[in-house]
Amino acid sequence: MQVAGIFFYNVVQCRCIAYNVIALLAEVNSIFLHARKLLQMSGWEFTGWLYRANAAANLASFIPCRFGGLAWIMYGMTQWNDRVAVIYLYLLGAAIFVLWVTNTILYWRLICSDMLRSPRQPQRAATAVADVTSQVASSVHCNGTAVNGSLSGHSINDIMPLEHQQKSSVANGPLTEGTGTVLSSLHRRSKDMVNGSV
Repeated sequence: MQVAGIFFYNVVQCRCIAYNVIALLAEVNSIFLHARKLLQMSGWEFTGWLYRANAAANLASFIPCRFGGLAWIMYGMTQWNDRVAVIYLYLLGAAIFVLWVTNTILYWRLICSDMLRSPRQPQRAATAVADVTSQVASSVHCNGTAVNGSLSGHSINDIMPLEHQQKSSVANGPLTEGTGTVLSSLHRRSKDMVNGSV
């Protein structure tokens, strides 16, 4: 609001217009800054050529467009401070101080994120899925049970040894043949179901 107020005051009073244009140089850098965020949101790899080129342009344009513009405005405040009111100088000085602090923090974060970033491990997500899958598979018995299918091709005699197991489970498939007879004859201590039904 403070910066917008100073811009509006300069335009209405028709003074310091050249310094308004210098301050707007920051928007040239904003092109690369916002393009960086759009590339991140679209899932572009940090090691991709487009992301790397945009990161280089962002860091290179940050210094002249932001720090250079602030330095130029500070120079004008020291050389022609008699052309504006004292309250204007105080407000402008406070805005310049805040912009120096925020731009320095932003530039350091950009360096840490784009230049000092350790290489990403694209296999991390696949490894996590594989770990979950192996945990589910290890909890399912393949000894007389159905995994990712059904027991429709088996007879009652094939299924009867299940009653001697401590724990049985069915994953991703129903018992389709002789289900009522089998269930009545199976006296198991516990039954597990994973994405399927008995």
